[in-house]
Amino acid sequence: MIELVVERNPGETRIAIREDGRTVEVRLERLGKSARLGAIHLARVVRVEPGVGAFLDIGGAVPAFLPASSGPLVEGSAVAVQLVKGAVAGKGPEVARALVLDGGVLALTSQPGLAISRQLPESARKRLRERLKGLVEAGPGMLVRTAAREGDDLEAIWRDLAEQWRKIEPQLGGAPPRLLWTPPDTPTLLVRQLRPGRLVAGDAATAAKLRAASVPVEKVDRPFETLGIEDEFARALARDIPIAGGRLVVEEGETLTAFDVNGTGNRIELCLAAAHEIGRLIRFRELGGTLVVDFPLVEGKADRARIDAAMKAAVATDPQGVECLGWTRAGLYEMTRPCLGPSLSARLRSSPVETAALAALQVLARADGGRLRLVAAPEVIAWLEGEGAPALKETGHAVALEAKPGYGPEQFDVVRD
Repeated sequence: MIELVVERNPGETRIAIREDGRTVEVRLERLGKSARLGAIHLARVVRVEPGVGAFLDIGGAVPAFLPASSGPLVEGSAVAVQLVKGAVAGKGPEVARALVLDGGVLALTSQPGLAISRQLPESARKRLRERLKGLVEAGPGMLVRTAAREGDDLEAIWRDLAEQWRKIEPQLGGAPPRLLWTPPDTPTLLVRQLRPGRLVAGDAATAAKLRAASVPVEKVDRPFETLGIEDEFARALARDIPIAGGRLVVEEGETLTAFDVNGTGNRIELCLAAAHEIGRLIRFRELGGTLVVDFPLVEGKADRARIDAAMKAAVATDPQGVECLGWTRAGLYEMTRPCLGPSLSARLRSSPVETAALAALQVLARADGGRLRLVAAPEVIAWLEGEGAPALKETGHAVALEAKPGYGPEQFDVVRD
């Protein structure tokens, strides 16, 4: 069963995706600065490099990249694009010209026609085609996903998407750069895409918002702590992770991550346990690029085949798609995964002051009433007085701030005055 757990804290929303009681993915959105993959921009072409692609101004500090396969472009012209990859490793974001409005079980596309997932049975595909073909005779196209069921109100979803598209079209002739459309917030979009069997919210406002989408919601205080997700989160981001029969050491780089499997006893059982955990960590940590595993030396084609099968099974449900390339001549196991942006740990490392400040605000938000004083490192206090002021206000308390020289970024005290 798929579960979705949403916890709102001052300045931050955390969303956990769980499968069969175990967390497989965590999404973080801070102060409204989520990457919002899927946003549609009217961009200005800054530079065209034949055979390589084009660089576009979408309003950010770094130009976005549009691959060459997207067709000819003229410098200075306007083009509508959609954000498909976030900035990573010093490179700007990547965009595409094919536009998609995501409605969960189906999507509106800028490419005309009706496309239905081939993973659906042929009989279901035929019935859906007969039912929906009249909606796409003119105008944008429709993509029906595997999760679609014949009892769904697909027509209502399509009407909503078509209305959004009608609001976008008149803006295509405007002056770039310009943001034309942003996708729904992450919890709403994940509910549409995953159709979870259980939905948990940590606050009344989030619960009410999700119930408005006709989804049953459980209200659970501090769900990440109550459901053990905090411990899973800390464990998954550790460098040294215990597994059955040994341990797993993770060395993460910008475009390459190495897993070193160590232990004693039965090597095959150790490797199989490591493969299962590595599959989860790849998705949990949002790792992309080249992934290599240094398994203990295993002799024999049959044993290597067992490990290969276990590794493929461990990544089979990853929505981003992991390609298992197999064993290298050096005896390493190699995989690749699309890099859609910085990994989870890289994002946390890139903003240590923000991370520390938000941790302090969680404690403040849970404190009893009265006048409170937060004592923290000068850089944390400076962030809370500036960019983080809206998050501080979300605690609901009157809080005095005191900068304490000598405190590390993660050190703070909440004092009642």
